[in-house]
Amino acid sequence: MSDLEGAKNEVINLMRTMAQVFISDEQYFENLEDADRLVKEQMEEDGEVQMAFLLHGRKRDPAPDDKDIFSVTIAVMADWPEDIADRKEEVMMGLGAEWVDKNPDQMLVQIVQVGEAWVSMSKTKDEARTTVPSKDPNRIECITVSTASIDQRTSQILYEIIRNEDGSYKELKTKMKVLYDPNDTKNSSVSYLILGIYKGYFLASDKAEAKKEEEDIKSE
Repeated sequence: MSDLEGAKNEVINLMRTMAQVFISDEQYFENLEDADRLVKEQMEEDGEVQMAFLLHGRKRDPAPDDKDIFSVTIAVMADWPEDIADRKEEVMMGLGAEWVDKNPDQMLVQIVQVGEAWVSMSKTKDEARTTVPSKDPNRIECITVSTASIDQRTSQILYEIIRNEDGSYKELKTKMKVLYDPNDTKNSSVSYLILGIYKGYFLASDKAEAKKEEEDIKSE
């Protein structure tokens, strides 16, 4: 390992140690398991899952005896309308900013994304690169459960949807499961939609903090 890689790993470990104050590994995995359970329940009931984001917040300054310091906001996204299909990141940033407005006393510490997707099973990289998954004859219908905490602890679960001959839901088959490992400084990829929400959150938080400081100065 090079000195640069070693320094990078030290920074990542420091970030994770500091982030435990806001959301522990135990709470992180509990939130992921809750989303996983909701997905399976919805498939059993409806045979489909709508795209949704579970935004987990934590009070900034909870009282020592406050046991209700975490919250969750569920944002359900219908099929992307044509007028916003090409500006999804902008919509996600707006979702993050809106969360700040509605939760001024909280930090956004974890986001879980769930939804259906077509996954290409093409055997070669060239086939996968030139074929849209939804039009790939080798595609499979899947559900993804992805999460990222504020300090980039990431996990991803991929299920194949198995249906009966009449198209009704039968079961979920696990195709991939990559969970955050506290002993590994490498992270799995993060959905750009989740990153968009965090981007909007941080920008809106900075503006809110600057506004508060300005108001404090005026009141002095």
